[in-house]
Amino acid sequence: MVEKMKISVLIKRLVFLACAFALMFSVAFATIDDEIRQRELEKEHLLQIIDEINASLNENRKFQEDVNIKIINTNLKLGEIEREINDISDKIATTEDEIRLKEKEVAELNRLVDEKQELLNKRLRVMYKEGSVGYLEVLLGSDSLEELLSRADILQTIVKSDQDMIVELEDAKALAQKKKEELAAKKEHLAELLGQKIVKKEEQEALLADLHAYSLELIQDEEALQEAVAIRAAEQAEIDRIIERLELSKLAYVGGDFIWPVPSSYRITSPFGYRPELAYLGAGSFHNGMDIGANWGEDVLAAQSGTVVTATTMWGYGNVLMIDHGGGMVTVYGHLSEIYVSQGQDVQVGDVVAAIGSTGISTGPHLHFEVRDNGERKDPMEYVGQYVR
Repeated sequence: MVEKMKISVLIKRLVFLACAFALMFSVAFATIDDEIRQRELEKEHLLQIIDEINASLNENRKFQEDVNIKIINTNLKLGEIEREINDISDKIATTEDEIRLKEKEVAELNRLVDEKQELLNKRLRVMYKEGSVGYLEVLLGSDSLEELLSRADILQTIVKSDQDMIVELEDAKALAQKKKEELAAKKEHLAELLGQKIVKKEEQEALLADLHAYSLELIQDEEALQEAVAIRAAEQAEIDRIIERLELSKLAYVGGDFIWPVPSSYRITSPFGYRPELAYLGAGSFHNGMDIGANWGEDVLAAQSGTVVTATTMWGYGNVLMIDHGGGMVTVYGHLSEIYVSQGQDVQVGDVVAAIGSTGISTGPHLHFEVRDNGERKDPMEYVGQYVR
């Protein structure tokens, strides 16, 4: 069994945090100091998360080292088992050859025993073909007692020799048969050992496959963690940049007068302040900005030089752009059809930054224009009213 590292919960948490940080970046704050405090908390929490990811990375790499060692050891065991399997297979083949030789030897001994037995039987039949009379005639046909005794000894010697040969052959046959049975038992034992080694080999191969699969999983997890570190580091850098910008924005605004943001139209369709026709909405009847009616796609200009802090889509505003002009002064441009600049980009007064649209909650193409001074919405006419009076 391969001990596995669990990082799925951490990765899910990182996904949640990415969404949470994205939401935090879109939240509006009452004062600059409130936002700075919040961003500092975000940064502290983010650094803790980065530490957790780095700890998981270190753990992941340790697991990878352990798995690589196990892969090496498993390969060594597999090599050893394969050598043992080859050795046992060679012994089985040798034993089978020996068994075949013993089978031939037993068959040859059987043939010799049968042959000797048949020869003895023939001799006995000749000697006793007429019973004891025939035997006596052989003996009595001797010319002397000495010849008689000699003939009797010769006959007995021949019979005994044949009988002894048969006994020796039977003993040799029994010994060969016993050796054959021993070899068969040895082959059976070797086959059992071979089966056990094959099972061990299959187990090691399965373990090796698991180790390789887990190694790939760890590599993929490492890549995901490294990507998470890079994302969190970028978020940290973004928070640092926002805090630096906020600190600078606390200084007095010295950027100069604002210009009218829609050069093609000076038609105000909805001014800043309470709108009686929307009184039924309660607090929602207060208009935080000023609407300037214009044709779809007409240019929207930066009212003053600054840095783009938001270029995104927000509920109600649709496509929205926010430019920080320093000293706590921010302008907002809503319901845009196109945004031509990106977050973090510096713009100059009069630059074309977007196009008139009707995205979000809107009844027609127009620009929703806001001016915020340290988070407080101001009447834009106080800053650009000279262009329409």
